[in-house]
Amino acid sequence: SILSKNMLDGCVSAIAFFATGFAFAYGDVDGGFIGTKYFFGTSLRKEGKVVNWVFNYAFSSTCTTILSGSTAERSRVGHYLIFAAVMSGFICPTILAWTWGGGWLNEMEFHDFAGSMVIHGTGGLAGLVATSVMGPRPGIFKTAYKIHAKARSGSDVPIQPVQRPTQTTSTTSRDLAQLQFAVKHDIEDNFKPHNVAFIVMGTLILWTSWLFFNGGTTGSARGQRGE
Repeated sequence: SILSKNMLDGCVSAIAFFATGFAFAYGDVDGGFIGTKYFFGTSLRKEGKVVNWVFNYAFSSTCTTILSGSTAERSRVGHYLIFAAVMSGFICPTILAWTWGGGWLNEMEFHDFAGSMVIHGTGGLAGLVATSVMGPRPGIFKTAYKIHAKARSGSDVPIQPVQRPTQTTSTTSRDLAQLQFAVKHDIEDNFKPHNVAFIVMGTLILWTSWLFFNGGTTGSARGQRGE
């Protein structure tokens, strides 16, 4: 389930980010492409970077959980965990190195205060690529699959969900209309609302967490006021 995948996300992301992620993101990037220091936690305590590691691990794990939702019911758990490790250990840290880590994008005055592009843009793009490769969830469009071959054989008209098909003079047009209605029927039949209480509770928890998560990006609750 998505709950177990999110729990595994936290575990796999922690290991990957500790081993290589933080090093690639913040290991003396100095305007370059990627970091080369702090592998497997080396010198984190000595240089006072432990808190910084914990905070950035949360960002890396968040980036990976975006991918988790995108690929829900589309991939095997083992395969997904491999990608999650690569995401937290290399892909996300590389983007962090370019921006917040002082890399080449930072040198070009790129700014992203709370991660709208660095975290959510990276996770969203990874999810888009993954779902494009894997395709729809198995069985979601089962009715449409039955008439897909026949409908597509005689026309290249784009498939869009429409109203219930009516009688037409063209066999191809009627087949396409039936296919379009089947797609709409499959979506409505397989994506019915689930536990509303869980949806509301999850939204409230996420909402509250965001206040502290993004607030923590400032690094302090106090600061100098502008003159």
